[in-house]
Amino acid sequence: METPKTINVLALSGGGYRGLFTAQVLDQLEKSTGKKITDHFDLITGTSIGGIIALGLASGISPSEIVNVFRERGAEIFPSPEKKLKYALWAFKRALTTSLYEARGLKNVLEDLFGDKKLKELDKAYVMVTAARASTGKPKFFKTPHDESFYTDLDIPVVDAALATSAAPVYFPMHYIEHDSTRYLDGGLVGNAPGLFGYIEAITRLGDKNSDVRVLSVGALSGKPCVSENTSPAPRLRYWLNHTNPRLLELTFAIQEHQTNNMLNLLLGDNYSIIDPTVSEEASSDIGLDNTSKAAQTALLSRANEEASNFTNTNFYKAFLKGKEQKS
Repeated sequence: METPKTINVLALSGGGYRGLFTAQVLDQLEKSTGKKITDHFDLITGTSIGGIIALGLASGISPSEIVNVFRERGAEIFPSPEKKLKYALWAFKRALTTSLYEARGLKNVLEDLFGDKKLKELDKAYVMVTAARASTGKPKFFKTPHDESFYTDLDIPVVDAALATSAAPVYFPMHYIEHDSTRYLDGGLVGNAPGLFGYIEAITRLGDKNSDVRVLSVGALSGKPCVSENTSPAPRLRYWLNHTNPRLLELTFAIQEHQTNNMLNLLLGDNYSIIDPTVSEEASSDIGLDNTSKAAQTALLSRANEEASNFTNTNFYKAFLKGKEQKS
């Protein structure tokens, strides 16, 4: 009997500035194996900031470079006043008229990273990035041409795909892509943790149902928010749609992540692993989606180093990453 083809998938979750945790974990894994992270995986799928990191890896940008971008230019993406009261008043005023942040700062960073590169020019890894079509509510998966039937995304600029996957409601405006005359919303509305999409892509486009698929998911230290038992059973609208803490959005993402994790565990068993520890509510508030402070950076980097170190002791790492031959 022919041995099934082995396909390794890396799935990167959304989480705003907490993607610094994701990038640092990947950097530590590169250092531990002595090989590029793209040498270990046949497909990288990502959502929102995870999608941006995936596009960066596929274009040849190292995790350490991505970490530096987070540290040095995060405030360009999420500019905000320093004082909490001043920030709350500023955010409230913004929320009445538009999204909390303009996309200009993020776009400037992305243009410096990717220039005018198109999706068809990403040659370091196969990539699939999630987004949502605003006018139809249908999911969109931006893909490199890793299947001969993929042609619609060939000439889409990488910057456009990155802005589309990260156009989170409340935080950023919808992103219009001229190439297909479509407005897009954040991929987290489709699936904030894209590992299941990566698995399906692996068995339908890179292999078949008999393929031996392995999935490693790296989260964004986002925690798994829930509604306190002390909360009123009929909380006010502001509770769900708070401009500085959009609970409804984050709870939706958390539910998706839980279910994706459950399904991948059932489907893959030991061939699935995740690096995304649960953090306390207090710790989670210190590393918000748009918190680029030095304290937040320190917390994210420290936790990433700890979790990456713990992961190197797992059977998944020892079997599937450490010592794996480089792809040709």
